[in-house]
Amino acid sequence: MGLWALTSAEIQGSGHKKNGIPCQDKTYCLEQNKVRIIALADGAGSAKLSHLGAENVVRCAARLFANEFDSLYGADDAGVKREVASALKSSLCTLASKTDCQIRDLSSTLLVVAVKKNRFIALHIGDGVIGCLLRNKLVTLSEPDNGEFAHLTWFTTTSNLEEVIRVYRGDVSSISGFILMSDGVEPSLYDGKNSQLADAVINLFYCNAKYPKGEMTSMLEQSLQDVITKRTNDDCSVALLSRTRYKHFDEYAKYRKKIAKRNRKAGN
Repeated sequence: MGLWALTSAEIQGSGHKKNGIPCQDKTYCLEQNKVRIIALADGAGSAKLSHLGAENVVRCAARLFANEFDSLYGADDAGVKREVASALKSSLCTLASKTDCQIRDLSSTLLVVAVKKNRFIALHIGDGVIGCLLRNKLVTLSEPDNGEFAHLTWFTTTSNLEEVIRVYRGDVSSISGFILMSDGVEPSLYDGKNSQLADAVINLFYCNAKYPKGEMTSMLEQSLQDVITKRTNDDCSVALLSRTRYKHFDEYAKYRKKIAKRNRKAGN
């Protein structure tokens, strides 16, 4: 397995800037114990301290997967959900006590991908999208979960948290990249009607493999600011995990050629 590059960024939406609301999207990257982890959380707009809750859960989840990857991978889905729910509830309870607030004030979604050797685990609570590049094809690994209503979703503070956690795991040898995105990014990078990632995602994987982390982070922030936020008033965030063995672009070049060929056919 090649090494992996991790990058993430979040940008405050125009609606939050106008109303003086802090950015409620939070991302986190961690490399520890030979585990590489990206995490993203979108704070609930109705929760007054959701930005703190989002920051708390991305770090809590990343630490959990870094320290317990092997045991979590070996457990059944129910066991994983139980461990994750317990860790998140404990961490949020501690934060609520420190900040003198209700746990519901810290509500957010949560998306995580962790990779170790030839295995991966992904976790999803609420909306947002988890995607990957699988054998030269962009695949939606986990779609947004809005519960019973289109404009509502599940949060880390949901009373029946174990029931709404989604868990994915498997062999990573045929996967070249993972992407996490908040719902603010979806209008630009995800076609919800067809559950399809936009072709632009391949360029993000391509650049993440090519450029050093600091440079890529700046580029990602600039892209979110200049392009993505123009299509929404919401905060926007993305986290990327890409194989660096493709920094010479062989894998990505194949996909880009497929895109060009498809576009030429569409033009005809």
